[in-house]
Parts: sequence; structure tokens; C-alpha cells
Amino acid sequence: MRIGNITVEKGQMLSGVLETASYYGGIRVAIPFVVIRGVGDGSFLTALACQHGRELNGIEAIRQVILKVDPMQLRGCAIFIPCANPLAARMRQQDYPYEKGRYLPAAPAFNLNREWPGRADGTLYQQMADVMWREGISRSSICIDIHSWSGRTSSLVWGNALAQSSGFVGSFGLGIYALNKKPSGSGLLGDACDNAKIHNITVELGPQGMLAESSVSAGKRGIMNCMKALGMIDGELELPESQIELDASHTEEHVIKAPFTGLLSSRVQPPALVKQGELFAELVDLDDVTHVFPIVSPFDGVVFNIGPAWGEECKESCVVDPGEIMAVVKCYSRIIRNQINNEVTPVQSTNTNGNI
Repeated sequence: MRIGNITVEKGQMLSGVLETASYYGGIRVAIPFVVIRGVGDGSFLTALACQHGRELNGIEAIRQVILKVDPMQLRGCAIFIPCANPLAARMRQQDYPYEKGRYLPAAPAFNLNREWPGRADGTLYQQMADVMWREGISRSSICIDIHSWSGRTSSLVWGNALAQSSGFVGSFGLGIYALNKKPSGSGLLGDACDNAKIHNITVELGPQGMLAESSVSAGKRGIMNCMKALGMIDGELELPESQIELDASHTEEHVIKAPFTGLLSSRVQPPALVKQGELFAELVDLDDVTHVFPIVSPFDGVVFNIGPAWGEECKESCVVDPGEIMAVVKCYSRIIRNQINNEVTPVQSTNTNGNI
């Protein structure tokens, strides 16, 4: 089997680079990858992280999976792309050459996760997407795409209809997950996988710009769980005792905004289940600390984040100004109570091209 610039035989683990087809704007990109091909036949998995330069938890999660997987015990093949956007990562910002396009309507947008499945003769990001798609993702039974958003927001996993119906979304093992989101048609990797009938899981593991041990562990556990569910490796799924399942679009929510400038003091760590009327945070007036605004839940739900939601436009802070988001409370569909240490029944992939 040839992938990128290397040929990998059964029982091998090799490193290589995926190179863009040509120069664009004076730049040509080599994207590092690691491929592990098992001795037995099985499914084909791709896991990638860091499409955006401050999304670092997935890099370390994938590295730890690579260290854990033994080719002699693996069935099938796994391609790992720990840093899908090495340019932006080195610049310590979300996009290359700049991220103004996210915020300024007249600025060109440079977002790798709007260019899938890419074009070999296109822009730099389109070429990057194209080579990762052709060499890895398009062959896959499942693609795991790991991002990071604000540390003030709950980590979350969701998937396309294939991944949801096959049970991968819940099996990833996060404490909170969302049911299928419909394709948006905006060049997202998840949309491209949906169109190609590839199981796709999208994961957000906060925070940005730094590593969090809990998020790294969750990412490693999730990838390993998917490999177990596909029968690629042996072992039992590692699941939390309970999981919160959000509604299909996870947009049924209540946004609470600050009435004045204050210090946001939370009594819970997202995601946290709350009852209607329950006090879960307070806003302390910076002009008069004896003046406190209580933050209570409008319904039985889950506190999804404390503070402004995404954290890309400004530094994270517990100080909020009038009109800024203090909290988001979401509705949930149900609470899943897991039976721990059950034997794993491998999931049957509907993508027959993913077997090797």
C-alpha cells in the first residue's frame, strides 16, 4: 500500500509527509503523517487534528494513540495526521496567513475547514485538503476530526448520520455528545465525508492554545474506542458512567448576557446538569462588589459554557462587559447510564471501500 511518499507493508508503522501538488503564493506544504498497517485485514481509519493553529489537544491525543497501537495486534490500517495545518500552528493562530477573515466581512477568509474535499489545482488550503483527502480520508471507513474551542465551553462530539446510526458518536466516550447535525454545504470536512458516505466524527476538546490533560485523555480514549468498535483492536470500550445526549441540532438553548461589567464567578464546571431556577453562577459588580447578579437556569438543562462562547476573538477572561455572553444553558434529550466493562461488539461499517 502506498500513501504519500512511502510504501507500507503489513505489520509496519511508518512516518511520511503529504505534499501539496504545487506552490501557491510562494508556499508549498508538507503535512506530516504516521501510518500503521496491521497484520490482519480490517477497517481503514483516519484521525486528524489541528486544522486550526490553536487547536492543540488533538495533536497530543493522536501522538499517544500512535505510541499505544501495536501493528502486530492491529487489524486494518490507520492514518494519523496530528497537525493538519502546520503553517497556522507555527504562527500560533487559527489560520494562515492571518485570521482576520473570521471577523472582518471584507477580509479574505483562510479557513482550512471550509475547503473540503479540496482541489489539486486550487488555493493553498484547497491543495492541502485535496492531498489529505486523496491519500487518507477518501479510503476510510471512518474519519475522526479533532478541534479545540474555548476552555469555558464543554468539550463536545457529534457525527454525521452514518456515524450516529452506527453508534460511533456515543462510543467515542465523551460525557456529552450531540445527535446528527445536517450537512451545511460550506466545505466542512464533515460535509465532504457525508457526501462520500464515510463515517465522520467531529470533536471539540478545549481549551485552545495549550494542552489540558483531561482533553488529551478524552481524545486518546475516543480514538481507541472507535478502533475497538470497528474491531481493529481488542479491548473494552472505556465509557463514562453517564453521558448527556443533546438534541439533533443542539440549538435549543438559552443565552444569558451580562447586564453590567463584572467578575463572572461560577459554581459549576461545564457540562453541568442544572434544575430550573438553580443558581449556578454570579456576576459580581466591579464598581460595588456587594452588588451581585444571580445567574439561574431557566429550565432543567445542561450548562454548556460559562463566559463568551468561543474565545477566538479575545483572550479568555472572567471579566465580562454589558451584552457579553455569561452562560449558555442547553436542552438535552436524555441521560445515558452506561454499564461499565461490557464486552465490545464490533460495529459494522457501511463503507465497504474502507476495508483493506
